Amino acid sequence: AELIDARGRFLMPGLMDNHYHYWRQRLFRGADLLAMGVTSIREPGTPIADGLNLRQAIDEGVLAGPRIYTLGPIIDGVGMNPMVDLRLNQPEAAAAVVASMHSLGVDGIKLYATLAPQVSVAVIAAAKKFQLPVTGHIARTTWKEAMAAGIDGLTHAANYYHDFVPAPLRPKWGDEPVKVSVATSSTPPLRIDPTSAEVRSMLGEMARRGVMLDPTLLAYVRDEAELRQGGFDGYLEAAQISADIKALTLEAHRAGVQLLVGTDDKSMHDELEMLERIGVPNAAILRAATANGARWLGKAAEFGTVQTGRRADLLLVDGDPLRQMKDIRNVELVVKDGRVVFAR
Repeated sequence: AELIDARGRFLMPGLMDNHYHYWRQRLFRGADLLAMGVTSIREPGTPIADGLNLRQAIDEGVLAGPRIYTLGPIIDGVGMNPMVDLRLNQPEAAAAVVASMHSLGVDGIKLYATLAPQVSVAVIAAAKKFQLPVTGHIARTTWKEAMAAGIDGLTHAANYYHDFVPAPLRPKWGDEPVKVSVATSSTPPLRIDPTSAEVRSMLGEMARRGVMLDPTLLAYVRDEAELRQGGFDGYLEAAQISADIKALTLEAHRAGVQLLVGTDDKSMHDELEMLERIGVPNAAILRAATANGARWLGKAAEFGTVQTGRRADLLLVDGDPLRQMKDIRNVELVVKDGRVVFAR
């Protein structure tokens, strides 16, 4: 065996991006992800052939990149994203759809925004028969409804407000795609306080049920330069949304909700540092970027920790990201499947 002198360095599991799409294989930056220390990704929505083929190409060494866990095409109702959606409007069809996806080899299921509650419930029930975990970027189905049905995860900390908007003020879901944002809930926008007792109660229920949250802060939180591009009214709304998403994520951690780090195709290092800035402890952030992803997939015995018997996906860092997260950028060495795939 090759012996690597790691004295004075920080050894940790390889990172896992729990929300990384690859809309086109030619856009997939596999080598760049490995160089950042990302050795696994959860792909939450892509055409099924692309997802399975890219996963196989990486497994066989044809392409460089992290190990892929694909959720296949997103299952939606109206259809907000024609690139990846599988439209499903009848609960009785859910079993056949999930069975087909399972037979093709997906690693989980992704529900999307316009899926009707009764259909969401049917898909979750069907997935449980095949032990497929389910996550949801949901809106028409509320978080509470999905949790009651047994969903395993939720994506985007921006979508919690649907649970607290009175039914008459919720967006109407017709045959046309609907933009989901706080502004569509009412006029003027109805703000739901992420630190309220009602929201904290829901987060407590998430913690009790073990429902993990993939907040994807970078997908919604805007910096000052971006905020100024929207004009005065747009500035105020985007700034409030950014503040609420950060507050909701911190409240989720404090309530005991297990977080997952996902970037929605952005920088893993940036997402980790943003979680640190909003107040999530660094140890919890590192768990969210490593062990929790493996646990969500039901593969905690395979990877996600530095431990005898686990897959050798390892990251060697110059510094101490438990003390300051910016040190995670000082990648010295990346090991994937027991092989060195990047060395500074």
